[in-house]
Amino acid sequence: MGSTSNLLVGCRSASIDSSLKCFIQYYGAPANSKTVCAILQEGFTKDLHSQWESPFGEDTVGSYFQKIGGLIQSQSGVTTKTQLNTQMVWSGNEPLSFQLPLVFFAQEDPQSEVMDAVLELQKMASPELNENIPLGVSKSGQGMDMNLGRMPSFVTICIGRHTLYNKCFIESFQETHQNMNSADERLPIHAEVSLSVRTYRMLNASEIQGTFINAKQFNR
Repeated sequence: MGSTSNLLVGCRSASIDSSLKCFIQYYGAPANSKTVCAILQEGFTKDLHSQWESPFGEDTVGSYFQKIGGLIQSQSGVTTKTQLNTQMVWSGNEPLSFQLPLVFFAQEDPQSEVMDAVLELQKMASPELNENIPLGVSKSGQGMDMNLGRMPSFVTICIGRHTLYNKCFIESFQETHQNMNSADERLPIHAEVSLSVRTYRMLNASEIQGTFINAKQFNR
């Protein structure tokens, strides 16, 4: 992840250790994009699911000679099934998924520290589509151009000082504003957000070690 000094929204407090912070940035850090910094609450979970199935469950000698196999079993009490019928075969891994319970609170500026951060997370999770047709109207107002819609953005997530995930997407966003508002602008000074995030593909075993880093650039 690149520098976050100019376009950081959310937590700006240097008194909060970076091991308690979560940084969420647009994948590739495009120019003028914002990085969201939140406080990571207890309850962070990570799920890695491996899919295994038993394709041999119905394969027996009797399955090819169904009547003979059934007759043998009914008369003798023995079966043509073997341990092979219970053998599991790996069919794939799912992308890594994790739940991020985040909190934002304002110490000086409710707009930047809470509202802008929460809105930016919603933008990251949202697409930008044309209203009726895939192509957009040209800037001249005449004819059509290739102004296609945009899918939700991929994001890069840095958790604490130690974990970095590139090219993820936000599956779900849930926000809770507590009834606390700034006196002057009536802006919320506290918000809790629950993010469900998934890597865009499964990770190889050789890639797991690379997700654990020392993110010195975020020690702020």
